Amino acid sequence: DCVASCLGLPHNILDRVTARRDKGMMKSAVESAGLRIAKYARVASMQDVNDAMSRLSLCYPIVLKTPAGMSTTDVFICSSNQEAISAITSIIGNTGPDGRRVEKAL
Repeated sequence: DCVASCLGLPHNILDRVTARRDKGMMKSAVESAGLRIAKYARVASMQDVNDAMSRLSLCYPIVLKTPAGMSTTDVFICSSNQEAISAITSIIGNTGPDGRRVEKAL
C-alpha cells in the first residue's frame, strides 16, 4: 500500500495498514465503521483473562489468540481455566507468526 501510494497507484487507506496484521486494531476499525464485533480485550496474564471475562460478562468457552496472527495460527478455543492457562502460556512471551515477540493476547 505504501509503495502504491508513492507511485500514485490505487491502494488501501494508509491509516489502516497496521490493522490488517493486528486483530485488535482490525476489530476497532470494524467497530468504528458501525459493524458489530465480538467482545474482546488485550490480556497479558491469566489474571487479565479473568478480569476481562468478569468485566465483559463472558463465560467459557472463550477464544484466545495472538493479535498478529494469520488465519488460525495461535488461535485457541478454551473451555476451561486450565485450557486458558495453556493458551496464554503458548502465546505470551513467545515468537508470533510475524516473527515478533508476543506481549499480549486477545
